[in-house]
Amino acid sequence: MMTGTQSLPEMVLRETPSRDLTEAELLMRKGLISDIGPVVGQPTLFLERIQADGETYVKKTEMMDRVKEMPGGPTGLSYAERMLEQEDGIPVEWRGLTLVFTGTVWPGGKVGGCSRGYQAIVCAHYVGKWILYLDSLIGDWFPFCRVVRVRLDTEGSEAGK
Repeated sequence: MMTGTQSLPEMVLRETPSRDLTEAELLMRKGLISDIGPVVGQPTLFLERIQADGETYVKKTEMMDRVKEMPGGPTGLSYAERMLEQEDGIPVEWRGLTLVFTGTVWPGGKVGGCSRGYQAIVCAHYVGKWILYLDSLIGDWFPFCRVVRVRLDTEGSEAGK
């Protein structure tokens, strides 16, 4: 059974003024297989472990099935972008982790460096500053990877713990 990520703080995304997407942002969204859409309001983000107790890795395709059973709702590209706009609010405890946003899926093809024809999702990693990148859904996730989830209105403060 999976256990949540205890001891890691949550992050509340502040509302930002609405704006038109840039040409590059529109291009990134072109041809998406799935996308949960824009961020609404000031959602609270939390992290969930991908591995079940005793597992050292999980296939990425298996992870995409597991997220359907995790607490909270999915996050995608719009959440990742807003999170990076508010980099000062990202908990320092999240550094050293790969943050995985499963709510936006790109088709196979040459997208963001994923040129082998595999579907891709957006991830974030800290390298002196937070960066976003696309990662293919082939291979494994390891213990330093966490799925970013959004607290739903019906959930209490114990979700993600």
